[in-house]
Amino acid sequence: MAMELLLISMQKNMYTEIIHLPIEFKMHPDGHRPVSERYRRLSDKEIYIAYKRMNIPMHVISGTQEERINKIIILLNLPQVVATKQALIEANKKIKKSREMVSQKIIDQYQKPTISEKIKIISRF
Repeated sequence: MAMELLLISMQKNMYTEIIHLPIEFKMHPDGHRPVSERYRRLSDKEIYIAYKRMNIPMHVISGTQEERINKIIILLNLPQVVATKQALIEANKKIKKSREMVSQKIIDQYQKPTISEKIKIISRF
């Protein structure tokens, strides 16, 4: 318990406030996710509770990506040099390009199995 209080105290000194972005969208139902919907809800709740326990000012920001960004800009009184819509378009382009680069690296690293490797694979079945 004393160690937990020490850690909380140390963490509390590291933050002035918290912006919590609750999960507001369902996972894609394709079944290829590393976590379950229940786990996502539980971890979201636990994160919220942990910061609340530290008595750090917390702002819960909800809405679409654009709405969340605009709310955070206003909340933190940040300068805005690019319109939010344009910033999101540019960010999504960079994310797409990055994903494509990673996919290409994976493809480039692929080496066709040799005949002996194919035989080993086949012989397992």
